[in-house]
Amino acid sequence: SGSVNNSDSNEAFIITGGLDGSIKRFVVSSSQIQSIGSHYLLTKSTSTTNNNNDGSNGDGDDHLESSACSCVKALSHHHVASAGWDSMFYIWKCHNDGTTNTDNNDRAPPLVQLKLPDKAFSMDAVPIHNNSNSNSN
Repeated sequence: SGSVNNSDSNEAFIITGGLDGSIKRFVVSSSQIQSIGSHYLLTKSTSTTNNNNDGSNGDGDDHLESSACSCVKALSHHHVASAGWDSMFYIWKCHNDGTTNTDNNDRAPPLVQLKLPDKAFSMDAVPIHNNSNSNSN
C-alpha cells in the first residue's frame, strides 16, 4: 500500500508499506529512499534442532519475524502512520536531512505505538495541520 503527499512543501514523496514489514519514503524529485520503520511479530521457534551450537534445543526461543505493513498514511511532511498484520499501529517521524537511508538498523523508534485488537487491513488517518490561526470553540 502507499500514500502520496506534497501538501506541506514543494517536495512530493511517496510512502510505501511492504509485505516484508518495511515502511519507506521515496522522494520523487531526487529518487531518495528513506527507510522509516518496520513491523515485526515476536514468535516462538518450533524447531527442535540446534543450528547455533549454543547448547539450546531451539524450543520456545523468541525471535522476530517481519510482518506485513498493510496500511500507511502520510500525516504531514514529517510524520507517517502505519498499521500491519502484527496488530500494531505506529506513528513515525521522517527526517529530511538529505541523506539516503536504506539501513534498517539506523532508524529512530516510533513516536507512538498502540496495540490493536487484531490485524489491520485498512486505515484512515487525518493529516496533521499546523494551523495556529484556527479558532477552537
